[in-house]
Amino acid sequence: MAEYVNGIKEETSEGKVRRWNPANGLTLLRIIISPLFVYLLWDSSPLRNVLAALLFAFAGATDFLDGYFARKLGMVTRLGQFLDPLADKIYISTVLIMLFHLGRIYWWVPVVIIGRELIITAMRVYAGSRGVSVPATMLAKLKTNTQFLAIILITFHFPVDRNYLHESVALWLAIAFTLVSGLDYILRLDTYLNPEKGSPR
Repeated sequence: MAEYVNGIKEETSEGKVRRWNPANGLTLLRIIISPLFVYLLWDSSPLRNVLAALLFAFAGATDFLDGYFARKLGMVTRLGQFLDPLADKIYISTVLIMLFHLGRIYWWVPVVIIGRELIITAMRVYAGSRGVSVPATMLAKLKTNTQFLAIILITFHFPVDRNYLHESVALWLAIAFTLVSGLDYILRLDTYLNPEKGSPR
């Protein structure tokens, strides 16, 4: 049996909401494995770098899979919608802080990336309190992909032609999309809250 609450499908069994399903389980797994990044990246070694990068890739794969299960198999729940962005912020922030700890990125990089996420999350919460859903934009998807690539490269930390220029290029690209996509969301907020003014382009 299924109930729909505010357009979200909630699986029920004998009147009880089944919040825990494979999609939410994968989301929770990302939170559980986050401390492993601290262990792996506390000290630098080629083996630890590779293991941490593979773990980050695995976390990204679970992010894709839980979204697939939630959308395609009808496992979307309010709990999942709360946990999914929280899990992403926890494991990505953990890796960024540890990369700063290793001296591979400047202190302001985690501040910019994490700060942007907190601002946009607060904006989404505010919009949600007014019954408005803020959809993901193409810029936001590019932001996610470039951040993922940059973090993977910096975590692997393998030189190309005896330098790490590829890491710097990927990181600056990720920062650019982080700032531009965040500004884009902010500029669109009034249109989302007041659709009669016109649809966002």
